[in-house]
Amino acid sequence: MREKKGLPSGLIQLALSGLLCTGLVCRSPRIRSLFFLPICLLYVYGLLFVTSKSREADFVFKLNITEFIFRASDFLLLCDVQRDLRHNSQEKAIGDSPLKERWWWALRLLASPRGIGWNFEPTSHLPSRPSRKDMPSKQSRRRYILNQVFWIAVYLAIWRLASHWNRTNPRFPRNIMPTTSESVVFPWWWRATVWATIVDSYAFMTLTHSAMSVVAVSLCISDPQDWPPIFASPLEAYSVRRYWGRMWHQLFRRFLVSHSNYIVHRLCLPPNSKIRTYSKLFLAFLISGLIHCAGDYGYLEKFSSGAILYFLLHACAITIEDGVIGLAKRAGLRNHLGWKLVGYFWVVLWFSIVLPNWMDSRLHRMSSD
Repeated sequence: MREKKGLPSGLIQLALSGLLCTGLVCRSPRIRSLFFLPICLLYVYGLLFVTSKSREADFVFKLNITEFIFRASDFLLLCDVQRDLRHNSQEKAIGDSPLKERWWWALRLLASPRGIGWNFEPTSHLPSRPSRKDMPSKQSRRRYILNQVFWIAVYLAIWRLASHWNRTNPRFPRNIMPTTSESVVFPWWWRATVWATIVDSYAFMTLTHSAMSVVAVSLCISDPQDWPPIFASPLEAYSVRRYWGRMWHQLFRRFLVSHSNYIVHRLCLPPNSKIRTYSKLFLAFLISGLIHCAGDYGYLEKFSSGAILYFLLHACAITIEDGVIGLAKRAGLRNHLGWKLVGYFWVVLWFSIVLPNWMDSRLHRMSSD
């Protein structure tokens, strides 16, 4: 059994959030940047010296604090957050407001990683949401809460089924290495069963998001319109680019874009050039790989390059997709249902090829615990 070490992970996450909030309310950008050092030190402690008795909890904890360090870097170092980021309800820059209002502003900013209701909301990459004019407020809230409670029950069942399959997948019998079990017993198409891990994440994040929205809407902290679905319809994912840019959650988009923009700017890559565009693409997937690599460290108790390679391969796939689509447009081919079906098949095939190379070691460890 794993031994619990260090401070409670919840306490570390609370301390990190407190440090970042305190930094965000400071008017001076120079003083704000100083808060990044204690945040980094606490992050390193949490990553390397804190474990719990649950591998799953450690995976989520170390992934979350690594995502947090990039978010803190974005807000404290890469932009003048009080000048550049503004909630749609603001009439003036938050730096001119009293301390109490700046605290509330900072809390709202941290509570909205997708930028819902902010000037950096990626509206073209998020699922559509009803207008505030569509329904009266009370009816809207009541109907929304009942609807979300229903979907929480549905996704809870889906999540439990997917989690059970991941733990009992016959590709990963106890005490047998994953390479042996796969190559000797099962044909290659069994690799597609790894899609259960995607369903697992999709269902768990959806029900968590729905539960949070029910609490917030019930307490009148926010409105139903402030909670667009965390994922778009899977029907949006008929290319790898659309899978990541439209269907999947956009929780990392803000800091992935800001860090990749900063790096290509420092490298002085030509603006509006292909090399700049695709450098940003690869940098964004590299950062995402590093974040998930930290989660793997929490689960496997060792650093592995599987997540980094996995995400960089997706950048390669998108680059190839763009080339193929560009050639198809030049040939006069139009987007229609037939090509979408080809796209769905391609996405399923692609993930079935590359995802097991990252996930199999974790699934084998899961089935052995």
